[in-house]
Amino acid sequence: MIKRIFLSIIGLFLLHTSIAQTAAPDNELWLTKLAQYKKNHPSIALFAHIDKTIYTNNEIIWFSAYLISNTAQNLKNHNILYVSLIKADTRDIVLMGKYVMENGLSFGSLNLPDTIASGNYELLASTNVLEKNSHPLCTFSQPVIVKNMTLPVSDGSTAGQNAISTPNKTKQTDIKFYPEGGNLIAGLAGTIGWETKSSTGSPLKLKAALLKDKLSIDTIETNEYGMGTFQLIPDEKSKYAIKIIGNNSFLPDSSYSLPTALSSGINLRLAQAIVKDTLQFKLFSKSETGVHVLIHNYQDAYASFSTTALPTGKKVSIALNALPKGIATITVLDKNNQPLAERLFFAHYDQKITTNLSLNKSSYRKRDSVKIKLKLTNKSGQPVQGILSAAIVQSIRLNEYEFPDIESHTYLYQALNLNPLYEYGRSLQEKPYLENVMLIKGWRKYTWQELISSTGNDTVPAPAPAVLNAQFKYKGKPLKAPLDLIIQNNPAFTPIKTNNTGYFDLDRENLIVPADKKIGIFINSKNSEGYTLSVIDPFTEINKRLARQLPIYRPDLGKHAEPDANIKKAGLEAGQTLKTVNISAKNSDGSFYGTNKIPGANECGDYVDARGYLNYPGSAGNSANYQPIEGKQYLIRTDLGSTKFEVRPISYMGCTTKKEQNSFKIDGIHLTKEFYVANAGSPEPEYATTLLWKPGITTNAQGEAEIECLTSDITGNFRIILQGISRDNVIFTTGNFKVD
Repeated sequence: MIKRIFLSIIGLFLLHTSIAQTAAPDNELWLTKLAQYKKNHPSIALFAHIDKTIYTNNEIIWFSAYLISNTAQNLKNHNILYVSLIKADTRDIVLMGKYVMENGLSFGSLNLPDTIASGNYELLASTNVLEKNSHPLCTFSQPVIVKNMTLPVSDGSTAGQNAISTPNKTKQTDIKFYPEGGNLIAGLAGTIGWETKSSTGSPLKLKAALLKDKLSIDTIETNEYGMGTFQLIPDEKSKYAIKIIGNNSFLPDSSYSLPTALSSGINLRLAQAIVKDTLQFKLFSKSETGVHVLIHNYQDAYASFSTTALPTGKKVSIALNALPKGIATITVLDKNNQPLAERLFFAHYDQKITTNLSLNKSSYRKRDSVKIKLKLTNKSGQPVQGILSAAIVQSIRLNEYEFPDIESHTYLYQALNLNPLYEYGRSLQEKPYLENVMLIKGWRKYTWQELISSTGNDTVPAPAPAVLNAQFKYKGKPLKAPLDLIIQNNPAFTPIKTNNTGYFDLDRENLIVPADKKIGIFINSKNSEGYTLSVIDPFTEINKRLARQLPIYRPDLGKHAEPDANIKKAGLEAGQTLKTVNISAKNSDGSFYGTNKIPGANECGDYVDARGYLNYPGSAGNSANYQPIEGKQYLIRTDLGSTKFEVRPISYMGCTTKKEQNSFKIDGIHLTKEFYVANAGSPEPEYATTLLWKPGITTNAQGEAEIECLTSDITGNFRIILQGISRDNVIFTTGNFKVD
């Protein structure tokens, strides 16, 4: 049933007169189609908040993932999050992990190895629910930069620099025209949006002459976003085009034709597409024409009525009480349910969550305590309960123009399938930009045709049936009888059995392990030699395909690009000062990063000394040595002489002994791990650029929460970034402070 919405039509006739004069389309038909389309194309968006965008080797990428949907029903099947780190130039997957997702939330981390190459990367996230083409229903991508401070750049590029295309005189440029409502109508004044992009997809700021039958009648231009508008009353017999003015990237005769004007049709005009709680528009036609108007968002219908388009314009005003915040659609139909005009608008633009941040100090010193109180309120000043993640990071580690916010992503990029890398800054805050977007992206006949063709037999997105497929072989050949196995996923042990040829599946519950741990698969047999295990993760191939298809683009940010010298000056290389210092333990248990100490060496002979050095020969046999833990980071010391030595971090990859050869380790689905908090009393330098990462913060009934951290030994500016969700909106805010 259509949601009730207050409707008033201001014009020459009352609403009931309009209905009497025109036959309404079959409401039951399009309501059924809308319900089928909603079922087959659920409204759901994936967003990941990461702590920063510029990393070095051996650092950790911390993230929180949010599924944003209009119903909880859409979330239940999304219970695994896949995260991959993709090298931008080769599309190779460098790192990949699986993480537990529950109720649309997932928190996790990716450890960047010591050997990772410098360069541009893309962080790609998706969930385990697939569309009929085996493509994940929800995906999210985020550009990051990695700078390896110990290895040279190997790919011939400078890590972190943005490619700047050299202009060449070519006509291979994408210029498109978007008449408001969808078509130019001969004899009716109309607004035309136009968009200019380079062959690589970057926006172009251009000026052009508007031509009528090859004669100039106006000068028009696009802005820095590559978008602009102009007015035109076309006649049916003339031809219209534009010719680029004063740009060396184009051939002298570069011209582009406008769409041909129709002899009749509907002209739909909006004075404003970014509105609060009331929508107003006018319907024009060359003669009185009965039409049917739908207000919807391709998920639910909010108004349906018949009216008449007039030569002088029929003014329509609609109160948007029941419509949720975000992009919605006006579709004008004829009596055969065919769209005549369509326009996007943004409803309830003023409905925002306000975040008040209160810091305990105006400025801070090294190793100082930072305490922050936050309070969330809605448009009416009422407290808001929400869940969010907080990052406090060194400002230089954030590329502001490649750092998406959850508001712009949810209400703009995801809704319109835009590439956020084409934009600059917080796009949702710029109303002139939004007005252009609503016009240029507002004619979507393809979506209406897809809606009309929806049927109950269409494939509904569903979770992948098995997480992992595996097979045991004996001396390279398939088994001839089932094999008894034991699955260990810390601390649980689960017995399973293969089929006659050695195949078995592992579902989600058997694969959940703590962060940085692996699944153990044990052969429950006295004779275990000669067995091999092959594991097939269907999402490995899916992610490889996504990586190949992912539009990876680095815009020319000009003055916004951060030169390497500034980054180095800001402490990115601070860790290199460890080369010539003596290092003592950071923690009471004697470790550098913190462990539960088990004295001595393990069965492989590996040990860590009191200073955190892994297998340092000078510490062999010391009573303070303890066993390393797989996945933890330690230090490798290389002596360079009698007084100098070099130190670098390393991840311990584990130990395999003879008695473990009947066991196999595979990657599982990881739970979140706790962020390491700096020790204020440590005598060693603290060069943390992420001072705090805290996911899962919940505000109380008063909309309040508190967070705290310690500053490190890096001075300068730091950013506070909060992102999350509430019951009916998303949360995004930033703050800053300085360390002297």
